[in-house]
Formats: sequence, structure tokens, C-alpha cells
Amino acid sequence: AHLLATPVYAVAGDHERKLRALRVLGLVLLGVAVALTWLLVRRALPDMPLAGFSLALTFFLWPGLVVRAATFSNAALELAIGAAVLLRAVALHVLRRHDQGAAQAAPDRVAG
Repeated sequence: AHLLATPVYAVAGDHERKLRALRVLGLVLLGVAVALTWLLVRRALPDMPLAGFSLALTFFLWPGLVVRAATFSNAALELAIGAAVLLRAVALHVLRRHDQGAAQAAPDRVAG
């Protein structure tokens, strides 16, 4: 988080503005985590993405989580990275399942 925060901290003027800029950075990272979670849910639950996303939003909208993301900490970055890793894992799982389905269907096409 500190690598991302350094440019934000350097651009802001006095310490009050620096603190506000760091809080905005945390909220932006929380927004990135929510967006990645939407992509994750769409990939994992293609038949009912709104139900899965609604369940995930109950976690993201906990007051403690929002406050923790708005304070300068690693929490918002951890959420964004965690959502990105899960999205990648689900994408790989879907690709493998698709490849296995194509491989199983290939002998049927040759025999037919």
C-alpha cells in the first residue's frame, strides 16, 4: 500500500490534504475490490450473478470494513488483491472445465 500511497502523499500539499488524499486512495481501492468481485461473481455464478454479488456486498458494506478502508492501512489493498487472485483462480477453473468439455466432445465428433 505504501508504494501506491507515495505518489498520492507527494502530490498533496499540507498534511491535512495528504491525509484526505490517502483516505480517498483507500476508498478507490475498496471500489476496485468491489468491481473485481462483480467480475468474479459473474464468472463463478453466470446463472445468478446478482444474488452472488448481493451476498458479497453485504460484506463490503459492513461499517467497519468501510472505515478500515478509509483509514490509511493495507486493508483496502488486501481486498483488491484478494479479489484479483480469486478472479484469476475462477477464470483458470472455467477455462480448464471448458477445455475438458472440448476434449471429451472431440472423440465424439471423430467417431460420428
